Amino acid sequence: MVYVDAWAEGWKQGDRIIVTSTRRQRDGRGVGGDFLAGAQTEERQISGLSPRDFTGGYAVRLDRPLAFSHYAEGNFRAEIANLTRNVVVESADPNGVRGHTTYHKNSAGSINYAEFRHLGKRDEKGRYSIHFHLAGETMRGSSVIGASIWDSHNRWITIHGTDDLVVRDNVGYKSVGHGYFLESGTEINNILDHNLAVLVMPGKPQKDQEIPFDLNRGAGFWWANSQNSFTRNVAVECAEYGYRFDTKKTENYNPIRPVRQPDGTIKPEDSRIMPFVRFQDNEAHTMKFFCLNLRGVTRPDRGLDLYSQNESLAREAAEAMPKAEHPFWIRDFRCWEANWATHLGTTGVFIDGLDVFRSDVAIWRSIMDRSGFRRMTTSDMRVNDIHNPLSSGYVPSRSEAESGAFRGMSSFRDDMPPVTIITSAVREGNLVVVKGSTADSSDVRRVTVNGHPAHSTRDSFAEWEIALDAPAGQPFEIKAGAEDVRGHVEPRPHIMKINAFDNLEQISN
Repeated sequence: MVYVDAWAEGWKQGDRIIVTSTRRQRDGRGVGGDFLAGAQTEERQISGLSPRDFTGGYAVRLDRPLAFSHYAEGNFRAEIANLTRNVVVESADPNGVRGHTTYHKNSAGSINYAEFRHLGKRDEKGRYSIHFHLAGETMRGSSVIGASIWDSHNRWITIHGTDDLVVRDNVGYKSVGHGYFLESGTEINNILDHNLAVLVMPGKPQKDQEIPFDLNRGAGFWWANSQNSFTRNVAVECAEYGYRFDTKKTENYNPIRPVRQPDGTIKPEDSRIMPFVRFQDNEAHTMKFFCLNLRGVTRPDRGLDLYSQNESLAREAAEAMPKAEHPFWIRDFRCWEANWATHLGTTGVFIDGLDVFRSDVAIWRSIMDRSGFRRMTTSDMRVNDIHNPLSSGYVPSRSEAESGAFRGMSSFRDDMPPVTIITSAVREGNLVVVKGSTADSSDVRRVTVNGHPAHSTRDSFAEWEIALDAPAGQPFEIKAGAEDVRGHVEPRPHIMKINAFDNLEQISN
């Protein structure tokens, strides 16, 4: 029996659940080199549900006892997730040729609370469980919400050359290779919110892959362009990283990528230095290696010697330094039961809230130039809190030093407008109930829909809704945009056109 703090709506007897591991694997590749064999995340079925006693919460009875202990105290606790959905997409023969799903340019629609299982073609580029392929911004407003994607032989959700998606409340369990994967370094303004990544197993590089130096060793969340929003996500028991940002300049990869601007034009941008829209309230635990790795070395235990690692790290950091006013802003990140909590292979990082528990090192062999740290808490550490801090060798000019250009967050400037995405519009008689999400580096002052103020339902319009008058039987256009507290107004609001029939939607940009 396990206990949950709040009632899980819709859970029932016979559902398949997982209870995540809270003890990391310590050997090189799991038991006998098999990462999965050393895992302590457990699958069970629900045999019953009942209210707990006077202490509150609810009891979930399981079909058989758990084999391992699962830690739960304060902010540090195992997750319990339900994999069962009433709509299932799966391979006809999971032991044969597996299926996959792909969404192309001008596809429309969303995935809500469906189960994708036994999909993905192992080691084959483009054959993923859920794959958004080169859609640009034509799928703005599409979303994957509340899905479970499990036992995938090739990732869970891949976003390739696609912007403005909402990926929220999903459960990813057992993936070969990176789980939630932003593929090429051109993807921007996607919102990844409140997703769970559990048991990401090591894969291997794929033929003609977009990022040639990615070794695909297993990250819960992997991206090559940070101008996206990562909030409230949790990564557990991944082979290599919880969260991994990897990009560099090589002979066969140019990090100067064609990136869409707020006005809709395409412009070359250096993906190595583009800041997050928002990275906040994320967590990683039970990690063999890194909870968070920003442009750092790939595997510290193999390949290069220590001197070469440090030299390479410093050189790559000096080649692409974020602007002082655009740091990588990490807010309220929790890491526990891990080896290295954070590894910073770039200058210009501002860590604003770091909570590390039962790990070897809080900040491991990182480039510290032009970075800032505040609200850091560590406890029950095995080695030390900061190990072998490094410098890129950068020396600011006299004018830079005198102007105080590199004073941590005191130089921060949010000069980007918010990004608004309508996620649903549903007719209810003569009303249309509109819901959506807005992301911004600053707080959002207001969201307006057809000129009317929307109601914020979570965290500064991270989710919002509004009911609009819309006579039944007539087509209706919805226009939603936002303004942040710094006065930046979204130049291109999201426009959705719905037809005359109830609950049928068509997205237009």
